[in-house]
Amino acid sequence: MKIGRVRLAFSPIGFVIMLLLVGAVVYVSSAWSPSSYNLAFNFFEVGDSAPVFGKPRSIRSDEWKVITPLTQATVNNGFARYNHTSPYYEDLRSVYSMPLADWGLLFKPDMWLYRIVNPSYAFSFHHYASFALFIIGYALLFSVIGISQVHACLLSLMLFFTGYVQYWWTALGPTFAIFPWLIVVLDWKVPWYLKLTTFYWIATSWILAFFYPPTIISLAFSGFLILLTFRPKYLRWKILIPLLIASFAAIATAGLYLQDYLIAGFSTIYPGQRITSGGGTQFAQWISQFFPRSQIHRHGSMLKNTNICEISTVGTFYTLAVLCFLNYSAWKKLRTNELKRVIGILGLGLIAIWCWMFLPLPSWVGAPLLWNRIAPTRMFFASGLLLVIIVAVLAQQLGLQLTHRRVALFVGLTLAAWVVYKLNRSTVDYLDLLILIPVVLLAFYTNRLSINQHHTVLLASALLVNCIAFGTFNPIQPAWQIFNRPQTAITQVLDEKALTSPDQTIAVTGFPGATLNGWGYRSISHVLPSPKISFFRRFFPALPEAELNIIFNRYAHITLITDSKPKLLASDEVGVPISAFSAKLVPAP
Repeated sequence: MKIGRVRLAFSPIGFVIMLLLVGAVVYVSSAWSPSSYNLAFNFFEVGDSAPVFGKPRSIRSDEWKVITPLTQATVNNGFARYNHTSPYYEDLRSVYSMPLADWGLLFKPDMWLYRIVNPSYAFSFHHYASFALFIIGYALLFSVIGISQVHACLLSLMLFFTGYVQYWWTALGPTFAIFPWLIVVLDWKVPWYLKLTTFYWIATSWILAFFYPPTIISLAFSGFLILLTFRPKYLRWKILIPLLIASFAAIATAGLYLQDYLIAGFSTIYPGQRITSGGGTQFAQWISQFFPRSQIHRHGSMLKNTNICEISTVGTFYTLAVLCFLNYSAWKKLRTNELKRVIGILGLGLIAIWCWMFLPLPSWVGAPLLWNRIAPTRMFFASGLLLVIIVAVLAQQLGLQLTHRRVALFVGLTLAAWVVYKLNRSTVDYLDLLILIPVVLLAFYTNRLSINQHHTVLLASALLVNCIAFGTFNPIQPAWQIFNRPQTAITQVLDEKALTSPDQTIAVTGFPGATLNGWGYRSISHVLPSPKISFFRRFFPALPEAELNIIFNRYAHITLITDSKPKLLASDEVGVPISAFSAKLVPAP
């Protein structure tokens, strides 16, 4: 098999594909997942539900409080579009991709198993498909831009085990995973009409996988730069126009599918029409691209008033190593300007992103590229991908020189960063220094290895450090009990409350997010991706319309409180009085 210039049979990428296929059998047959839903099990007092590896992370609340419970609700509703088991009867078409039995399922191949096998296996397959698509997709992407296959595989794995990817994986994983295929498909040796059709299908799937515009917009910009740099022929008018038509068709298809959610969302107070300005990203985050754990300790943020997801970057010691060991003298000996053109285009694009991230630019500066819709820190994956491509291309084209002086520079910088960011804060964390072992050993054996082998060892070493540093964040959680839920003492109490309620609606505290509805209860506490103002107006008729709008016209976690009036608890959380719903009939909206 061949994709463009990339041969897969009996190749490193082909070997990785075979390993992933074998891994799929083990992973999916065990119904494993990276979910942190075990935290929800604790609320229901489910015994024997601990992960087989790692531990659940409360910071991944958008997964275990929202995405996974809404997936449960979708299954509970027989994959219908509207949530019949919720008092809000909300639309399950939203920012979160659900395995709904509608025409949108055509663009959700990772969810095709839901109506065929037990949902726990389908849930596992959905997550494993993202793993596989990411690792294979980026290996192919690096390969089609000219990186050797061995290095392409190592780069893909290294990218997968960066902090930004691991910390955001259970929400943005499918978006990260599908993106490289938009570029890879253009190198397929198939008729152009079939290539465009496949591109349209992948693009639509990418948008619907997790409808989060900041990631989609920033990656689209990076994708354009990659094409402009490595496949400029696709940007000639004869090819560009059909490609733009396919792109707009994908946007229109996704928009048609999500039109009700989008129309409702545009008029909300949160997230609504949020406009952002440039700047606000801390220098400490930028430096962590070269010293990946400098701001992190035990998967916790060392920066004040931030969480681990917000400060994460595509950080790796590989970037620092290339900058230290690159054979800069080879630049002067280049016989063509091709490498200068490549680095010039990608470098300017990267600098433009960094300017938006770090400089206090007014919103109108980013408006032409829709960057004024992106919180600057949300561009770290797009910028990190460009940075990795730049250093990988430079390392392959110019080669590396591991002299004792350069090794001393690398060791000195690594130690200095450790002293400044860890030791000075009384945080003794020697994992930050692990990279020094292979680098120092390599310095002693440098004459026995080729330049290509130097590159391979540095890449493998950086990958190993990233695996140890970030690969332990997401657990391996069996999904069987997520969809085959056991009876517990807590659920017996909840069942009794539901039976004594006129319409089986329950209003109980202590269960976050959509966990109660995911478990199958018609619960007032819930998560509403789109506002339900008319629903709450019936229960709070004395509340002025303006105040009602401010409180409820938003994406919201509905939390029960003991106050007498509803109030805003956070930008995405609304507190409603439990007294307004206890033992009362809740009419259908």
